[in-house]
Amino acid sequence: MEVRREVMERSCDALQERLRASVLDSAHCSSYMMSSNGRVVTNYPGSHSDYEAETAGLDPDEYLFG
Repeated sequence: MEVRREVMERSCDALQERLRASVLDSAHCSSYMMSSNGRVVTNYPGSHSDYEAETAGLDPDEYLFG
């Protein structure tokens, strides 16, 4: 099972948009959480319950199977 490329890109873009609105944004800080190009790569911008809700379901159309 593999995530479709366009789904992954859309998800990553949305995640980075949320992170840009947080204190983790490169305009606000510089730390190990960022890659050399300024992308936050280690943090999720929501709470545990947000993450749980966002990952609770699976849409088969978003994946490639075997």
